[in-house]
Amino acid sequence: IAKACLADLTPAFSQRRTAWMARFYAGLGAGIYIGPQVARRLTQWYGFGYWELTALTAASFSLVVLLGMLVAGVMSRGALQSGALEATPVETVEAPDYRKAFGVLLQSMALRQLFLLRLLWSFQFNICTSTLGVMLKQGLGLGPDDMAWLVSYMGLTFALFQAFLVPFVMALGFSSVTLLFASKVIEVAGRMLTIYLATSKEGLLAGYVVYLAGTAVSVPLWAALAASYAPAEVRSTVLGISKSLECGVDILCPTLAGWLTQSYGPFAPMTCSIYILLLCF
Repeated sequence: IAKACLADLTPAFSQRRTAWMARFYAGLGAGIYIGPQVARRLTQWYGFGYWELTALTAASFSLVVLLGMLVAGVMSRGALQSGALEATPVETVEAPDYRKAFGVLLQSMALRQLFLLRLLWSFQFNICTSTLGVMLKQGLGLGPDDMAWLVSYMGLTFALFQAFLVPFVMALGFSSVTLLFASKVIEVAGRMLTIYLATSKEGLLAGYVVYLAGTAVSVPLWAALAASYAPAEVRSTVLGISKSLECGVDILCPTLAGWLTQSYGPFAPMTCSIYILLLCF
């Protein structure tokens, strides 16, 4: 829904839309940085037995997000009424037309390719993240503090790339297809480098930095292109269907990642993700 709203407020196939999508994902990266740091501090202060406090803290953050969304909604409504913002005109508000949305997906070659690319990317990403803790513990022997440090700085790196790298890359004037292809090459190189350097947490982070550089470009670019190709009247429904398909595929990831880890070792899911990324070409 948030990406559909950003698409309604920005021109199609524009650097501005991609830049705003990057800011959206930069917020997610900042959250990935803050979350482990908060959990780390709670663990240091109260120990592992107070999991209820961690859950309560997470719920408090969710409440803050909800209040922020309500405030943002009120402010956006006022800005639209005053003319400070321009939205895609919609004459009537109707229930989602899933038949039309599926028809758009089936008829648009560009959307089909984008959604297949997104499914493959999501699949390889979740295979790695499903057993990331096992890989860090068994592969590198890291404890809870080192895990929190590593995951936090992965999130911080992703947020910084979204905030500064993506606008710079978009300003270079390359085509979207070129940028998508280059981002996948960088992601594959980053995964390979991560496995090669995974003898210490610093080496693992260095490899992930390369991978996250490619991801930082591909994720908002995909979101902007998908929103641009989808007609405005069914944009939210099309993006929602895409997310639902991703969630359905992601159900298989923990099971597959666990089997790979048990059968071939802690770095097997990351190796598998490289082959899946190669399919994106």
